[in-house]
Amino acid sequence: MAESSIKIELLLNPDVSKEIHKTGISELEGYFKSICLEFSEDMGIEAPVKLELRKVKDQSESLIIRINELDCRFSYGFRNITDIDSDFLKSEVPKILFQNRESFISSEISDEIRKSIGQYRLENRFPNLSRMEFKNYLRSFVRYFFSIRKGLVPLESKNNVILMENGEEIYEHISNDLRFLKLKLFLPDVIKNKKNKQRMRFNEMGPLMQDGLFFELGVRIPKIEIVWDTAIPHNHFCLQINDFRFPPSKTIGEQDVVSDIPLDELTKYQLEGIPILNPANNRTLSLVTDNGGLQQMLESKGYMTWDWAGYVILMVSAIIRKNISALWNMELQDYEIENLRQTYPNLVQAVLKKSSLLFLVKTIRNLLEDQISVRNYIEILETYISIDQPILVDSAKYITFIPYQFNPILSSLNSKTYTSSDYADAIRVKSKRYLSNKLSKGNNTLLAYLLDPTVEDKFLKDELNEADKDDIFYAINSELSHYHDPNNLPCILTMVEIRRKIQDLIKLEFPGLEVLAYQELSPELNIQAISRITLL
Repeated sequence: MAESSIKIELLLNPDVSKEIHKTGISELEGYFKSICLEFSEDMGIEAPVKLELRKVKDQSESLIIRINELDCRFSYGFRNITDIDSDFLKSEVPKILFQNRESFISSEISDEIRKSIGQYRLENRFPNLSRMEFKNYLRSFVRYFFSIRKGLVPLESKNNVILMENGEEIYEHISNDLRFLKLKLFLPDVIKNKKNKQRMRFNEMGPLMQDGLFFELGVRIPKIEIVWDTAIPHNHFCLQINDFRFPPSKTIGEQDVVSDIPLDELTKYQLEGIPILNPANNRTLSLVTDNGGLQQMLESKGYMTWDWAGYVILMVSAIIRKNISALWNMELQDYEIENLRQTYPNLVQAVLKKSSLLFLVKTIRNLLEDQISVRNYIEILETYISIDQPILVDSAKYITFIPYQFNPILSSLNSKTYTSSDYADAIRVKSKRYLSNKLSKGNNTLLAYLLDPTVEDKFLKDELNEADKDDIFYAINSELSHYHDPNNLPCILTMVEIRRKIQDLIKLEFPGLEVLAYQELSPELNIQAISRITLL
């Protein structure tokens, strides 16, 4: 049988990629293949990469990327971009491949890995996992930036191999080690003549970033390790979370300064600048070249400034914030619970009686994937243990008012089992004031899109087909074309039962667009419905 390979296809619309010729295609293929080999090495996949970049006549979309015959998900705006050149592809394609990294593990590659388990003396390691379950088990490591090699190491306790039937349990127990949680920042070695100064800057700001992220999200992230690397291009950096290195990110120049001074006020000081986004909150800042003393002058006028190192830290913290769920595991959870046990022993006892710690760690991770803060861990756990039997109600027809002392799971489906996602959604409902304040940016009014009842019904019944998804993407994109401020995007309002399904559907196509349930709205919040999303 032929060896399985990782198959990558990049299909371009010739009308929007006229500047890319045959020689450019060959160069790009080599570049992207090397990127994919680096990704597969980090993942622990020992398979060759077959990559093809070609132009396809009559292709309706500007760019299509496939991994192992699966279409990649990426920003919807790239589908109809009017001009594609080599620089655009080199910048965006590695990011798209990385965010679709789970597709690197195809069923065929998963089968070969399973057959090779004998090499690790693990013949009896996964006796009860089906073909699909084993593939999903491997993908769970890749999802949270771990090499699958970790998943092929047996669990041992006092020299006895532990066998488990559930792939999720195996993953959680294998990743249950704080030493696995790592952060590394790779910086260009070309600035080594300034290395000591920059190292001091990062040594100062690293702990501040740790404190800031803990204050914001409640997760104790590992200390960031600085590595100077000759492979990192000038004015770029590369972040590693756990075992995976992200694609290099471009940052500002060493002589540049970023400030919150408005662009129109720069003329008062005979300065010129260009707009640049604050990666932490998407607010517009000003980028100005510092010819000496500019940073001190702006700070003396009361403006905030960031030099090269400061802006790199802003970008790094934004990446960590987006992927914070990968830095939460059972050992870290045990640490937090043991801290609480000293002062709140009854609460900890109630949590342990409620469910397994495995279920709790998945619930917390679901909240972190939504970038919901768990800093008030006491309140999170109190809400967790208060979650009661579900209320079966048709939210499309009825508004449900729940007494404050109760915290049921709201469901229109008569299910006998509820997942950690259901519990996370119940915690979100209880945290309605926090969510409303966060998404309204502290204002009294929330701009929102509503969904047509026929769309919600399809989500409820899982009847959404690919054509329906494309229609929804098109409708959302048409509405968002009226909003050019990424810091002031409306949200989508819907029922709590399908909120997570919709968020999962659009999170890669429309990053930054939040989905909120009616039950997550604070009573004091004013809702301004600006449009209704319908199927064509």
